[in-house]
Amino acid sequence: GYEATVDYNVPTENILSVADWHNPAHSILADLVTIQRTAKNKIKRMVINDVVMGYILANTELKNIVASYTPIQFLTEDWAKTYILNTFGIDVVVDSLTYKLNALDTTEYKFVPDNRIAFLATDGAVGNTFFTSTPEEDYGIASQTSGFVSVTQYQTADPAGVWTKASAIALPCPSDPAILYPCTITKTPAQGADQDSGS
Repeated sequence: GYEATVDYNVPTENILSVADWHNPAHSILADLVTIQRTAKNKIKRMVINDVVMGYILANTELKNIVASYTPIQFLTEDWAKTYILNTFGIDVVVDSLTYKLNALDTTEYKFVPDNRIAFLATDGAVGNTFFTSTPEEDYGIASQTSGFVSVTQYQTADPAGVWTKASAIALPCPSDPAILYPCTITKTPAQGADQDSGS
């Protein structure tokens, strides 16, 4: 496959950073207040993965809030999502889907990494996906094309077999880069240690 880096020209002031969400004593709620102020209360959605949701569910401040309710309640994913939506107007979406670079790759990569949050100033579609013709279409060798996917089949005598390949070329594109607020989660290094900004 072909690997490329695309710059969507997200405004510099939209690029955010938070620290120490892995630490149960850290105030995630205070960070969300700051983020909404920075975005002038435009944030409608945050996309995280299961690791970041784990940070939220382990957070002491949230545990204390839920413990104060009568009758007794428990800090569950649904409770946390509802609380954040009601308090900050932010819908929490947990996306833990993975992908591989190719069919033979044994490594799975997360669409939403463990140290990233996608804050969005929309509760609708972020943009569109644009498709173009595949090399198989350009060279007229596609056996069939449907829904922007080209299917090519060919036969070999040795080894005997019929080989099928599907290909598509697509680029997701936000309708307005200003609605994107990418956020990095960092970890404050222990004294004398290097900073670790990963999972």
